[in-house]
Amino acid sequence: MLHRIAILIISIFAIPLSATTNPGIQQLEKVLHDRDKYVSAKEHRIDSLKSILKHQWDVKQKLECYDELYREYLTFRFDSAIAYLD
Repeated sequence: MLHRIAILIISIFAIPLSATTNPGIQQLEKVLHDRDKYVSAKEHRIDSLKSILKHQWDVKQKLECYDELYREYLTFRFDSAIAYLD
């Protein structure tokens, strides 16, 4: 019984240590740290597509622009993507 408790205690302390040295966790932390940069770039692409859409009169090009907007929103805000799909 004491052996099992010792293994449990060691496991509890070993898991957080191994998580901080895991390269996947470090990469995830870096991405989360740079989240604002990624969000800003995505919003800029969406705003530029919306601006193009306002001045687009050709139906085929307008449809292509809506498709691009849908793809941008799909990974960013799914509910907005569905609105453009409709």
